[in-house]
Amino acid sequence: MTRNIEKVEVLAGGMSYTEWEQIEIAYAINEAARSFTLQGTERPGQFRFPPGTPITILANGSLILTGYVNQYRPQGDARSHTVTISGRSKSQDFIDNSAVHDTGNFENKKPDQIAQELDKFGVGVMAEVDLQQIPYWQLYQGESPWRTVDRALRAQGATQMGAADGSIKITNASVAKPHAGALIEGYNIKQFCGELTDDNRHSEYTVKGQQRTEHGTAAIQPYGKIIDGSVGRYRPKIVVNESDTDKPRAQKRAEHESNRSAGLSVKATVTTQGWRDDGGKIWEANYTIFVQSPILLKLVQLMLIERVCLRQSSEGSLATLQLVDPKAYNGQGGGGSGGSSGSDAAWG
Repeated sequence: MTRNIEKVEVLAGGMSYTEWEQIEIAYAINEAARSFTLQGTERPGQFRFPPGTPITILANGSLILTGYVNQYRPQGDARSHTVTISGRSKSQDFIDNSAVHDTGNFENKKPDQIAQELDKFGVGVMAEVDLQQIPYWQLYQGESPWRTVDRALRAQGATQMGAADGSIKITNASVAKPHAGALIEGYNIKQFCGELTDDNRHSEYTVKGQQRTEHGTAAIQPYGKIIDGSVGRYRPKIVVNESDTDKPRAQKRAEHESNRSAGLSVKATVTTQGWRDDGGKIWEANYTIFVQSPILLKLVQLMLIERVCLRQSSEGSLATLQLVDPKAYNGQGGGGSGGSSGSDAAWG
């Protein structure tokens, strides 16, 4: 199937730049900043992108990234001169810098509220999913806002995802939307690979923690436990919860750990021609897509797009999609051998 080449426009310093030989833009559900690399042939004075330059990247008018240049690398010889420009979305400041807060303590705050108090950079952090209040939260000296929010989200099955406008969305696969069409062998799957692994699968998950304000054995040693009967050997895992913990919170964390490990054990990577689905939307992380590949991948089920890498060069416009079972990010399982899909039993 043929797709139109995307016209990639970079806006910087009031100017528009469209002459790029190679382009790569990447983003993921578990990455709070999008990244880009642009390469072009430079005429003297043509490009002005010193580190720190604010830029906006669009593809056929669709916003893909808002951020800053981090590296400018000219190279060449007597006959040629090229430049490579790379950087990340504006959320990089939330990730890289140390958090500044008057007390470092938060009481009865949700993770997104903690994030908003620590966002001194104007990045913008919003939650797409329901989050629980944390009775007490302590900021570690020197850690970044992203790091402390990441710790707070582990028990709640959510992640920080970089958005096209440079902000951060706290999200998971429970709110994933479907892409139009499907990935079908013999039609739009250009390259593929699959991975089925049990590296991080465990037969039981036990979560332990403490309550700061309560007393008694139940408060001092609350725990949750879940058994994964699909793991045939005794492989226990103990997790210490990062925040104030009671038994329901511990049990929910145990369930999340089990589902996440099971979901991440089913992976596939598919490269398709073009940057857009059958409805014309640019491929997005935390969207679902049905994979119809019974022979090549032995995979016939709904999958979640974990990461997107958009490339454009002399080969045209290509999108590489890293896929996982939605259970990895708190979504409904994609099917597997025990569900409504036609995947090979090995993928179950």
